[in-house]
Amino acid sequence: WAPYPGLSLYVTARYGAGIVAALLIAFAVHEEREHIILWGLLIGAVFQALYALAQTLNGSALGLTFIGEIVWPEDNLFNMAERNFRAYGLTIHPNNLSGYLLVGLFASVYMLRLRWRTQRTLLSIIAYVIATGLFLTFSRLAVVAAGLVMIPLLLLFIDVRWRPPRSWVTWVVVAVLVGGVALLGYRLADVVIFRFVNVFIYRDPLPARVTLGFADAANVMLNNWQAGAGNGNLMILAGDDSTLSWRLLLPPHNVYVIVLAELGLPGLILFLSGITATVYGAVCYRRYPLANLWSYCLLAMLAIMLLDYYFWLDYRSNMLVWWVLGLYWGNASVATDD
Repeated sequence: WAPYPGLSLYVTARYGAGIVAALLIAFAVHEEREHIILWGLLIGAVFQALYALAQTLNGSALGLTFIGEIVWPEDNLFNMAERNFRAYGLTIHPNNLSGYLLVGLFASVYMLRLRWRTQRTLLSIIAYVIATGLFLTFSRLAVVAAGLVMIPLLLLFIDVRWRPPRSWVTWVVVAVLVGGVALLGYRLADVVIFRFVNVFIYRDPLPARVTLGFADAANVMLNNWQAGAGNGNLMILAGDDSTLSWRLLLPPHNVYVIVLAELGLPGLILFLSGITATVYGAVCYRRYPLANLWSYCLLAMLAIMLLDYYFWLDYRSNMLVWWVLGLYWGNASVATDD
């Protein structure tokens, strides 16, 4: 019943490819070969973080378009909506970069657990570089989500079977994370107010220009919440009904609303069932830190999905979700075998 069934098939095929990728990564974990994949992720994350640092020091894009950097014009909505420069590396937006670096930070902690005896200095440096890049994106959601889940993870990793390191490194990490959460946590209330109040009241002229497209997407959701408009159909239907320029159309910054609009109430129930399984995994595998780590990473992603959409609608960021699912499935399988 989707108005654009071809688009639904295409998006579903993309999700199918993500599931295949997750299964391949889970198999690599079971065969103890995931380090090959993770080193690739870490190298990319370090490069992006260093590039973000260079952009911040420059105060703008570096202009290296030949390696894929996007140089936004001054009148672009992305620049107009920001008070200060936010580093975005070679991605399309700072939020996309923050999501990538968030996964990279978890990957560095994962590798530290695996290679503590042989490569802890190198991996500690990598973790600090990635964390620095994450802060330079000024993505409040990603930083707060990372801090909230990393602190219990560090406490989880320090158990009777793995003696806590006596070096200052661990305590600096804890202090930085606690300080980051304390400094940036209060801004989360501002984000909530902006997303769920100003979007619909339009008090601020600039957010009104940027977020008027939410109203058209909300109409699609209200008209299709029972069975859904069809996978991938939300924004094209919003565009069909809108008098706004396509540049002003934005999807709802809440993945759960998007799922309800496209897949209906049955799809949302299935989606929430998957979240319940993830929360159960975080509890069930608390004695297996490697599996528990990726369940916490998924929980951080799910928290971000409450107030942003890039992990779901942007296929570049969406592929990271399948990567993390594969790492979680693989480590959960190993824990089950044990």
